[in-house]
Amino acid sequence: MLKQLSRSRWIGIALLILVNLLVYLPSVLRLGYYRDEWYFLYDGLIGGRGIFWDMFLSDRPARGLFFEALFSLTRFNPLTNHLLTLLWRVLGSLSVFWLIQLIWPSQRRAAWIAAALFGVYPGFLWWVAGIEYQPIVLSATLMVLSFALTVKAFQSQTLATRISFMAGAILTGWAYVALVEYATGMELFRLALVFVLVMQQNSKSAFWMKTCATLQAWWVNLVIPAGFLFWRIFLFDNERKATDLGAQVGNLFGDPLHVGADWLLNFVRSALNVTVAAWVEPFQQNFYGNPLKEMVIAIAVAAGVLILFWAANQASAADEAPAPESSWRGEMLLLGLIGLGAGILPVVIVNRMIVFDAYSHYSLPASLGGVLLVTVFAAWLHSERARMIFLSLLLALSALSQVGLGSQALAEERNIDEFWWQVSWRVPALKAGTMLAVSYPQIEYSEDYETVSGPANLIYFPAPTNVSPVVYPLTSISLTANDLLDTYVGRLSVERTIRSHTFVIDYGNALVISQPDPNACVHVLDARWPDLSAADKEAFILIAQKSKIENVVIDATPARVPASIFGAEPAHEWCYYYQKADLARQAGDWQAIADLNQQVARLDLHPNDPIEWMPFLQAAAVLGDGKQVRQISTRINSVTFYKVQACQILRSMDSYGHPLAPGMDELVGELFCGGK
Repeated sequence: MLKQLSRSRWIGIALLILVNLLVYLPSVLRLGYYRDEWYFLYDGLIGGRGIFWDMFLSDRPARGLFFEALFSLTRFNPLTNHLLTLLWRVLGSLSVFWLIQLIWPSQRRAAWIAAALFGVYPGFLWWVAGIEYQPIVLSATLMVLSFALTVKAFQSQTLATRISFMAGAILTGWAYVALVEYATGMELFRLALVFVLVMQQNSKSAFWMKTCATLQAWWVNLVIPAGFLFWRIFLFDNERKATDLGAQVGNLFGDPLHVGADWLLNFVRSALNVTVAAWVEPFQQNFYGNPLKEMVIAIAVAAGVLILFWAANQASAADEAPAPESSWRGEMLLLGLIGLGAGILPVVIVNRMIVFDAYSHYSLPASLGGVLLVTVFAAWLHSERARMIFLSLLLALSALSQVGLGSQALAEERNIDEFWWQVSWRVPALKAGTMLAVSYPQIEYSEDYETVSGPANLIYFPAPTNVSPVVYPLTSISLTANDLLDTYVGRLSVERTIRSHTFVIDYGNALVISQPDPNACVHVLDARWPDLSAADKEAFILIAQKSKIENVVIDATPARVPASIFGAEPAHEWCYYYQKADLARQAGDWQAIADLNQQVARLDLHPNDPIEWMPFLQAAAVLGDGKQVRQISTRINSVTFYKVQACQILRSMDSYGHPLAPGMDELVGELFCGGK
């Protein structure tokens, strides 16, 4: 029987690992750098590994040490780091399985369900950033492992083993709170955990006796939160207000009524998000809108997860003995409620809340309590069929959400990689001090402007300096209304220092670059004759006149794009020739554009956005090729907005030193300007 149980347990563990691999691997094997990871990469390559200590010295020095070691080992290779993040997810899932088996040995199915839901928990959406958010995933794993070691210490029969497990629990406890300070509240879960263990041993004792026994067994663990908080409050000089507990709590004393009401509302909203909305909202955000191929992959993964769930349920049910712990549901409910509240409370106190997706990382510690509540709710369903349907639905939604999220992140990363390959074709070099105003296709990066400045500096200023802070030669703006307005008015420059890098934003020295659609080319806008697309954002049409094309150095050795970071160079199709034509237009080399036009004609290449015919139209008008002007006009004039642009641009060329060929004025008037 023991061999059979052991074999069954190993089957459950194997199936648990397969669930995590099945959900994450389709994305992990393909993902690259996501959002803020661009500045992690650039700062590390330029400033050296020691830069990460400076990066987190102001608020989370443990993360600085973590990233310093990680960069030394992996050089932030994306595949290696995504695999490491997946490893922590798998180990976290297995730790939950172990924890529940230690507390309720006969509840094998409940342990498997809670572990699976914790591993693929859909409320945590930042796993696609396998570098930046890796310490948060590791912290959650260490947290559960620490709790399991506490149980082992409590259940140990000898002093030596008890001390060993207790030491392991304390060390992993310090590690997880050092990496994620807002997880410190989960130490209340540890206290509740010890209380449950005491109740199991002394079920008939009076409540006060159980309480005394709990404190006696738990008090050594107080060194984890007490030690960390003493260091954090009295020894560490926290320079970041958002992570300064004293500054945030001070708000409560300043206005207790309003701040207290906000905390309560944020707590309730966060609790509902962790336990209810997490299974629905991320699915709605991340599954729909993906290409059909990616949706089919997600559905196939979800089907595979359900098959593994069915197999695990069968394996556990076949060997599961009648539960001797008659009150296990109530105990799990207690732990779930305490874990949920303890995970949310520190987040609320610093005036944050758990929402999707900006602050989804705050949900990870509390998700342990959330999955315990979901598991015990399923256990209370009397119908086995209803229980299986309910759990199958949650697992399927989790798989669809996470695979869909990975697909969306992958599409964004590919669009950004191709964007900068096109920029490299168009822009041989950039002047230091250039401020980039960039519109990526179908990507709202909001305040994550490092998503622009990181790739740009990696390409055009890749030389290491080993100086801290790293100075960014190229800067970028966010897509907020204030930054766009400042670009329009061209106000004075602003100096900023963000963690480990510094830069000067010169709003009067902008280079505006837009790719209105993934199927369109990148448009490096020239204020003299910007190629404005009908699909461009209104704000970028407004600031196009502020774009200084002289920031593009045309007589320099072309910058090298590292394929290890941006992937292989795309095929030389229409956009390659458009970028070369646009570069020649900046240089005033109209014959080169005409030659490129003949090449695209031979290759039968055409743009998806007709505005991209504009360089070829201008070259034909300057060189006096009326036939070509008429031919291109049939494509340009298909959109009235482009026809008006053609009229304005062609008639202004003389003022910029590029007069049209004799007789072209009349033809331009006839074709584009209403005959005038």
